[in-house]
Amino acid sequence: MSENKLMNSSSKKIIYFVLVFVLMIISSIPANVYILFFDTEYDAEKLIYNMIFNSFYFQVFYFFCYSFLFSINSNFENVNKKTILITFLSFLLVFLLSIFTSAPLKDEVPNMLEFFMSNIMINKSILFYIMFFIIILLADNNFNIKNNTYNSFTKLGDIIFFSTIAAIIAFVFWVFIVFLYDKFIFRADIVSDLEPLIEKLIFMSIVFVLSLIPFIFFFVQNRFKTVLSIYISRVLLFLYSFLIFALFFALLYEPIRPFYNTKSFIIYNVLLILSVFTLYFIRADYKAGIITKAMYIIFPILAFLFNILVLSSSIYRVIISENKINEISIAVLNAIIAINLIYIIVQNIKSIIKIFKNNININEAVIGNNKIYNFIYIYGIYSFIFSFIAPIVMVFLKNK
Repeated sequence: MSENKLMNSSSKKIIYFVLVFVLMIISSIPANVYILFFDTEYDAEKLIYNMIFNSFYFQVFYFFCYSFLFSINSNFENVNKKTILITFLSFLLVFLLSIFTSAPLKDEVPNMLEFFMSNIMINKSILFYIMFFIIILLADNNFNIKNNTYNSFTKLGDIIFFSTIAAIIAFVFWVFIVFLYDKFIFRADIVSDLEPLIEKLIFMSIVFVLSLIPFIFFFVQNRFKTVLSIYISRVLLFLYSFLIFALFFALLYEPIRPFYNTKSFIIYNVLLILSVFTLYFIRADYKAGIITKAMYIIFPILAFLFNILVLSSSIYRVIISENKINEISIAVLNAIIAINLIYIIVQNIKSIIKIFKNNININEAVIGNNKIYNFIYIYGIYSFIFSFIAPIVMVFLKNK
C-alpha cells in the first residue's frame, strides 16, 4: 500500500473518531441543557417528572445521533447517503408526528403529570422504543428488508445487554454519591446555598454517563464480535418456561387471575412479550445443540398456549373497560403475537418434516428459518398506529 493511501486511510479514521466523539458529546446536550435551565425555583421531584414527560424529545435526538454508528464505518467505506437521508427523515417524521398528535391529547388531560400517567402516554412511551429499534435495525441493513437482519439482532442484543448491566452499575454508583452528598456534604452552609446547582450537576452527570454507555459498547461489540445475547436468550427461555408454568398454576387462585386483577394482567403480558422478544435473539441456526433445538420447537407452542390465556383476558377487559384505548392496543398486540407464534410453529414443523424426509443429521439440522425476523416490521406498523393514529381517533370519538 502506498504512503498516500496509508495517510488517506489514517485521515479517514481520525475524521471518523472525531465524528463519533462529537456525536457522543452532543447526544445528551438537549437533556442536559433542559436540566441546567429548569425552573429558577428548583424542585428535584418536579424536574424528574418533567424529564420523564419530555423524554421522547431527548430520546429521538439521542437515537438519531446513535444511528450514525450503524450507517458509517471507520474507513467511510460503503457510505450510503440514501441510508443516512432515510434515517434522518424517519426520525424527523416520528418527531413531528409526536408533536402534532400530542396536542389534542394534552387538551384532554390538562394536568401534565396526569397526562403522562395516563394509559395513552404510557403506551406511547413504550412503543417509541420499538420504532427506534426498528429504524436503527434498518439503518444497519441500509433499509433493505431482504438483508440478513438476524445478524443485526445479535449485534443490538449484545449492545442492549452490556449497556443495561453498565447502566445499572452506573446508577448504583450515582445513588451512592447522592447518599454521601446528603449525609456529609450538604451539612456545609456554603454548599447548602449551592444545593440546586449541585443537584443539577449530579443529575446531568448521570444523564451524560448513561448516554455514553451504548456508544462504548457499540465499539466493544464491533471489536470482539460478541454473541453473548444468543446464549443469554437461550437460558432465558428455560426461565420463561418455568414462569409460564407457574402462572398457569396461579390461575387456581381466583383473586390473581388476569381477567380481574390489573397487576396480574400486566405481569402476564410482560412475560408474554419478553418471551416472544427473546425468540428473536436465540438464533437456533447458530451453534445450536440438541437441547436448544428442542427448546426452540417446544417453547413457541408453550408460549402460544399462554398467549391464548392472555388474549382471552385482554378481550374480556376490552368488553368491560370504559377507557378502551389501552385495552384495545394490548388485545391487538396479543393477536399479533399469536400470529407470530403460529408462524414460528409452522416453520418449525416444516423444518422437522424436511429433516425426516431428507434424513438430515440432527446435529447439522437447522430448526425454522430466518424469515421470522421480517415479522418485526409488523410490530413497527402496530407501534406506529397505536402511537399516532389510534389515540387521536379515540379522542375524536369521545368528543362526538
